[in-house]
Amino acid sequence: MKDMVCSFGSRLRTHRLMVGRTLQEVTDASGCTKAYLSQVERTDNEGRISAGRAYAIAQFLGVPMAAFMGESPGEPASAEDMTFFHRYVALSEQNKARFQKVCQLMRGRS
Repeated sequence: MKDMVCSFGSRLRTHRLMVGRTLQEVTDASGCTKAYLSQVERTDNEGRISAGRAYAIAQFLGVPMAAFMGESPGEPASAEDMTFFHRYVALSEQNKARFQKVCQLMRGRS
């Protein structure tokens, strides 16, 4: 079960950062304490999170429960990818729109 907890925590953190949510926002949405969720994300505990709270977090982040349970394809994001996501979510909405246009142009040229 420890692998499941670790997987859940790292996937939670990855998805939370990808959508630009703070730990406090997830805390408010889930009813867990900030300290507990932080510990779960760091994957250094063997605690458990209830299915109901995991579902509330998934709903809040806009991901399916399977995203936390290792049923989604792909590897967890690299540190470089996470840095990119951090920088992206910090952009203004105007700059995000510009960036998305650049990406669309690049896809058209590949």
